[in-house]
Formats: sequence, C-alpha cells, structure tokens
Amino acid sequence: MYVLAIDPQRLGHLDVLLPIILQLKKDNPNIFFEVVYLDARQFEILNKNRFLSEMLESVGKAVLLKSLGKKGSILKKITLTLQLIRYMLKVVTTKRVVYLQWKSIDFLLAKIFGGLASIRGKTLTYQPMNNHYIEEMRRYFDECGHPRTERAKFLLARQFKQKVNTGDSALVNSIDSLNYFAIMGYSRFKIIGYTHLYPEYIKYSKANCYTHLAAEIPLKNLETRSFVGIFVNKFWGKWGGQNDAWFINKFCEIIDCLRETESEPIVLVRGHPTLKTDVIERAIKESGYGNIFITYLHPTLVGMVSGAVIGITESTAYHYVVGAGTPYIDYGGMRPENYEIFPEGSLNASYGTIVAENKKELIEKLLDKELLSASVANYIPLLKHKMNLSVFE
Repeated sequence: MYVLAIDPQRLGHLDVLLPIILQLKKDNPNIFFEVVYLDARQFEILNKNRFLSEMLESVGKAVLLKSLGKKGSILKKITLTLQLIRYMLKVVTTKRVVYLQWKSIDFLLAKIFGGLASIRGKTLTYQPMNNHYIEEMRRYFDECGHPRTERAKFLLARQFKQKVNTGDSALVNSIDSLNYFAIMGYSRFKIIGYTHLYPEYIKYSKANCYTHLAAEIPLKNLETRSFVGIFVNKFWGKWGGQNDAWFINKFCEIIDCLRETESEPIVLVRGHPTLKTDVIERAIKESGYGNIFITYLHPTLVGMVSGAVIGITESTAYHYVVGAGTPYIDYGGMRPENYEIFPEGSLNASYGTIVAENKKELIEKLLDKELLSASVANYIPLLKHKMNLSVFE
C-alpha cells in the first residue's frame, strides 16, 4: 500500500497520521508512507523534531520539492507542477493507494490528487484527533446550538451554501465528534478512534522515550530519576488572556508546590511551539530552583517519563500525557467569562484533567495518589475510544 500526503501545513498533522501508519504496518509490512513538502519551512520543522522524523523514516520518508522562483511566482508554480507529475503517475499506477488530505478537498492540488487516488484507491480527509468535540461544541455553540463566535457563525452558515468535500471518507475519532462536524458541514464519516492511543504508537514511544530524553538532558541514570513536567500552554490571547508577569508568578507557584510535595524532582518545561519570547528562562530564574530543564520532547514522551504533568492554562496536549498513563493537572484557573461555559474549571476537565486553581489545591491534588490514579483509569472510557482502521482495507 502506498500512502501519500502532500504539504502538511502543521507538524501536528503527523501526530494524527503517523500512529495510523505505524498500526497499519503491523499487518501490512509493505506499506510505504510518503510526505511531499512544498514548503521548506515545514520540512525543516519536521527534521528538527527527532521523534516524529525518525518515526516517519521507520514507515516511509519525507521529500522536499525544490523549485525556482519566489513564493507565488509563475516560475515556482511551473517547476513544482513538473515535479508533482511524478507523484501523479505513481498514484495512478500503484495497485493500492491512499491519499490523505487535511480536513477537505477544497483547492486545485488536492482535487487533482484526490480524484486520481480515488480511481484505484481512496481519498481520505482527516481532522485533529486529540480533541473531544463535545467540549468543542460547548466552546463554540451555546446549549441551544447558537454560535458563540464569528468563526462559528461563518462555518455554520457555510454548510447551507456549499457541501464540504471530504473525499471518500472523513476520518474522525469518536461518535461524540459527529454532531460537531455535521454542524460544520462535513459528512461521510469513518470513526477510527484516537490515534495517540493506538497500540503500535504507544509501543514505539515507550521503546524510544529515554533515548530522546537522554539527547536533551545531560544527566546519568535517567530511568531511576523522578521527573515532573510543566507545559507552558497559550496563556496569552483571547482564550488565555494573561501576560508574562501572570505566567511567571504561576510558574513559581508550581515550583514551590513541587518542592513541598516531591523529593528534589527534575522538572521538564515544555513551551507551546508558538511561544517565542524568553519568558520561560525568566520564570526559571525567578523560581530559584536549579533542577529545571527546558525540553522540546513530544508531549507523549514527557508523559511517559514523568510522574505527573502540570499545564499552565488549557491545552489538548494533555491527551498525549494521560494517553501515556500519566495524570495531568490544569493549573492557574481561567478568565471569569470562561467559567460560564466550563464551570468545571477547565476546557478539558470532563475528560480526565485535574483542576487546581491555586497553590493549596495543587498541593492537595499532587498528594492525592488515588485521585491521580483515577484520572488516568477513567480517561479512555470517557473518550469512548475504539480503534477501527477497516476504512483502509
């Protein structure tokens, strides 16, 4: 089987696709996954991510098509088109082919490859798989189904103007996702489960987690040490609404709590990919604690090596942590208006995250081993996860 994806615009797309390919390869050793990049920046981002790039090399390869001319120029378009012809021929001459496209087939290149792939194989569209869309419904629509945001209004109106082309099937993670995507105009659903919970992905991650950790942390005997993770999520912007000073204060509060509840833990701090300032370095300095390392490890790997992970403001990255068997605590609270939508105290509290709004609560919950264990045990049943890859047959 030949599986093709062209120019994924975010590294997170491979978080969705690679677990699928790993799982398929278990029973289909001849599967080959090729990711063709037109954007040199995204190709570079992939190569800097050792975990995902090595995983991709184990099941296929990534290729960057180089071209003449500036971005958007006719010369660039012509040279890229000439190179893409090779892949068009490969699609139509391969016995079993699957073309994977993000969300919808709505631009010319996707329509061409989608049409060709469907002749002898399938064109499948995919969505973010680390979301639980009942909570997305609450975030963007009120209890009567009325949109809360301008974007939700636009997407809701779109379904009455045009049908979203999802190819032969739209891959989604759970039955709980169907209502959300149907409202957005999507159709032809195939429920495949949450890909970060696929057995082959978990197996691969466990086998490689300490190798990747050792490449970043200059300490010996890593497997015998005690780690705690801190995720610096998007504390700024419309949803977070906080500033650097607020973050530094919350970070120092977490360190104080860890000093009280743990025995000299090694703290792994992972910043959101879009965080470009030196705010993490300033927070570490302000905390006065020396056993802190900034990490670029995948959230799954941070989860596997840590006893617990604490997130400053909400993030769907918690899925990778709890999916790896580690409890996750949302810390710091939300903006007042967000409690009207999520009175539980977090966007993700209904699906396994533990909420702590202040130092007292954080200490209590870090010490409550029964609570920490239960949050992990209840996670998969709450998701209604069931792996099903029959759509690839």
